[in-house]
Amino acid sequence: MKRPVSIFLLVMLFLSTAGLAGAAGPTVAGEAGVLEADMAPEMGTPGLPKKNTYADGQFTDVAPADWYSAGVKAVYELGLMYGQSEDCFNAPGEVSVAETVVLAARLHKLYHIGSSEFELGETWYGPYVSYGEENGIIAAGEEVLRVATRARFADILARALPPEALEQINAINMDAIPDVKSGDEYAESVYLLYRAGVLTGSGPRGIFSPDSGICRAEAAVILARMADKSLRQSFVPQYGGPDLTALKWRDDTFFAHSAILGNSLVEGLRMYSHIDSISYFSASSVSVISATKSRDTRLKNGSKGTLVQALCQEKYDKIYIELGINEMYCNTSHFAELYGDMIDQIKAAEPEADIYIISLLPVTRQEAETSPNRSMTRINGYNKALRELAEEKECYYMDVCSVFQGEDGYLPSGWSGDGVHPYGQHYALWENCMRTMY
Repeated sequence: MKRPVSIFLLVMLFLSTAGLAGAAGPTVAGEAGVLEADMAPEMGTPGLPKKNTYADGQFTDVAPADWYSAGVKAVYELGLMYGQSEDCFNAPGEVSVAETVVLAARLHKLYHIGSSEFELGETWYGPYVSYGEENGIIAAGEEVLRVATRARFADILARALPPEALEQINAINMDAIPDVKSGDEYAESVYLLYRAGVLTGSGPRGIFSPDSGICRAEAAVILARMADKSLRQSFVPQYGGPDLTALKWRDDTFFAHSAILGNSLVEGLRMYSHIDSISYFSASSVSVISATKSRDTRLKNGSKGTLVQALCQEKYDKIYIELGINEMYCNTSHFAELYGDMIDQIKAAEPEADIYIISLLPVTRQEAETSPNRSMTRINGYNKALRELAEEKECYYMDVCSVFQGEDGYLPSGWSGDGVHPYGQHYALWENCMRTMY
């Protein structure tokens, strides 16, 4: 975040009585009120000053163990939301579009102007709606006195802050969330918030449920993450495999002096991931044998050499290798022997580099049944050999296979057109492995 913000707002949503300070008029679900806060540092940074003191149990419907309790505590202490009454937060209460616009308009104005003040209008929401229309937060003439869907809530809130205030911490490609497709009108906003760690969806697959309503508990969690980026969550849609969400996420500087050697699967990673600082040495149909024997790669001196020789022309801190799917006609021990010889060759030329041996990816059940050499039994055997080889050669072993496996152990059939290569959006799983593992 680069713009300073001079004040924070206190928005009191869904108040059922006019006795609380600032209540301005009726809404769909109750009443809303606004109080101005004191000076605050940049929005979206950790360590924001607390405006209120929150005590566990002060809301009878928010227990410390509830999944939303930390969000409620954060927005209450920051002055972003209050309870419906002194002792009830009304966590399951619905959120209206009008109330969503209030939040978005004030957040937008705070960031761009440094003030959250709005003059009162004929209706409590009128000035906010006008501001939202003028600043592209909502379309002119939208009906706001209706319940907000999760999709509408996300679309409006995503427009409250500029992209630099919602920096990406998660590599999630379009269509990676099962029920949010790239053609959906709200998709760009939803994926922006997933990538920023504001949204994580439901369950390991990150289900968003765009047509469902959003409740006050969910609104509290989202608002807390919008205001304080230290609360944002690392997340990648999971279909089994290791839990990557708890591991440190690394930016492109981590790969600035790195290279990756591989086949057409690595070509897919190059095309569809967001790891742009790594040097790619890959091509279709590359195998361990061709990478070390075929002299059809142009070297810096103008001569032809192997792909491994091309890689070793510069010194790298980290070298990743993904090979194996094109040589499954070999028995496992012979494959491991060839792979080990290649590792020795790379280590001799790159003695300071950490080497990462990447597992083979799974194939679909149909591919495994029609191509017996690519059965999951053989793939698992190859991966076991690679894991043992990594230990022997003092390399890292990166298990990408389990991340791509469905519940049946195969690559989900809807993830690939040919049974071997994942569709572009699913390379985010591989990218997150590289950004979070080791």
